[in-house]
Amino acid sequence: FSIGAFPPAFTTNVPLQMVLSKSAVIVDCARPGHVLQHMTSTSTDRMFLRQLAERRSRRWTAIMVSGGGNDLIDAVGVPPTEPANRRMLATPGERPAQAVGMDDYISAAGWAVFVAHISTVFNRLVAARNKGQNRRTPMLFHTYAHLTPRPSGAGLGFGPWLQPWLQRFGVPEAHWAALAAHLIDKLAALLQSLVDQHVAADPACALQLVDTRTAGLLAADTQAA
Repeated sequence: FSIGAFPPAFTTNVPLQMVLSKSAVIVDCARPGHVLQHMTSTSTDRMFLRQLAERRSRRWTAIMVSGGGNDLIDAVGVPPTEPANRRMLATPGERPAQAVGMDDYISAAGWAVFVAHISTVFNRLVAARNKGQNRRTPMLFHTYAHLTPRPSGAGLGFGPWLQPWLQRFGVPEAHWAALAAHLIDKLAALLQSLVDQHVAADPACALQLVDTRTAGLLAADTQAA
């Protein structure tokens, strides 16, 4: 929702590309690299929380939340020297010599911690909305397109992200794309399960997950810089 590279003109901005049938105001609180925990923190996103539910908040038509993707990338970038429950990827010594499925490359203990973390901040975010006049305002989350691990960053020394860590953990290059897609699919299933839990508890909770994995995007060249 903000920018994806430097200079910003090199990438797209979702709100700027929206074609609306009538005039509208979009307040953008997004920041590059934001993780879900930042959105619920009074020290890092005070403006967002103030607009969401506090005394000077407004009654919005919809609240669009982009969260979870940066959390996943950050977790993948935890080095193999850390304990298994603090990282997303399994070391070569923790997995079979020949991986049967993509889950073999993922630290089960690390994934469990990731699920607990995302669930906590997701629920905290919904609770923040529910404290004010936007309790029934639709809150839209989204999944993420499948990634192509490659030697490409966003400029000014930011990135690449997945590729160096897959190399460091000894993941065969032939499995990079499949593992990246599997991680995105696991995150999508997690987000959907969280939405489903809220809908089951309150059918009028107005939470929705938009699945963007089938948006028809072309995969990047694996060698493109």
